[in-house]
Amino acid sequence: MLASILLPEVLSAQTSITLTFTATLNGDHQPLDSILIENLTQGGDTTLYGNDTVLVLQQPIGISDPGKQPVGGMILQPAFPNPFNGSTTIGFYLAQQEQVALGLYDPLGREVARLEDMFPAGGHRISLHAGNGGFYLFSVETPRFRQVQKLMPIGRSNVDCRIEYAGWQPGSSGMKKDRANFLWAPGDNLRFIGYTSNGADTIDAAPVQSTQYTFQFLPQSPPPVANFSASDTAIYQNDTVQFTDLSLHSPTTWKWYFGDGDSSVLQNPSHIYTTAGNYTVSLIAGNTSGYDTITKINHIEVDISCP
Repeated sequence: MLASILLPEVLSAQTSITLTFTATLNGDHQPLDSILIENLTQGGDTTLYGNDTVLVLQQPIGISDPGKQPVGGMILQPAFPNPFNGSTTIGFYLAQQEQVALGLYDPLGREVARLEDMFPAGGHRISLHAGNGGFYLFSVETPRFRQVQKLMPIGRSNVDCRIEYAGWQPGSSGMKKDRANFLWAPGDNLRFIGYTSNGADTIDAAPVQSTQYTFQFLPQSPPPVANFSASDTAIYQNDTVQFTDLSLHSPTTWKWYFGDGDSSVLQNPSHIYTTAGNYTVSLIAGNTSGYDTITKINHIEVDISCP
């Protein structure tokens, strides 16, 4: 499991580290639904929900919840991806409604993009567009707080520098479920389970410094689209029909019903019809994403054998 490491913080007598979580789907950013954090050494767990992807751990106090910081608090999350080609996404959290000024500055300190508005409490996501190499500074400023992050565009982009608002999740105090028995000390073995619409991914680690972890997901295969062909649909008694699976999206299981009471689980079965009549054939094709059924009514016509 890959994890990108941020610059280490100096551990003080009151140890405090920040864990930040992101997720990718086939290399592209993927929103997280929730993150379960389990302490395998001391026991206990806590859960992050939605856009709440930053966990502050302290020793010996235990867990510090950003959603329960003093009124007026602000957290700026790391941009992802960074470095980036053309655009990136960054999030920040407000403990209360604030007048916020978002600024993007070039290496000479010139402001190249700005967005200013009254932002409600909760988690906010911003899309940043910049290009042509070098670096930029992104600033989030309220009447009480100011945080700055360095952005590293790569390649060349014809898109003008701009800041776009990308979404909001109200509230935060209920976004994280913390347990009083969740204790942490540097070196504890922790398990992080990230959940998205594409399933779950697990990272095991024993963090002793501020770290960014990336859950990596692969795209799920779509469910099959069932289809088949028959070598012949008009036969005589005791003739054999060869059935061929033509289902899309790589099924891994098959269930055939030949219409005369017999069935098969082979991908491409053959079947002998011993009695004259018309037979309806069905195929159920399945993979890890689901199942699909196709039924062809009176598909096989069996005639009495010639004397």
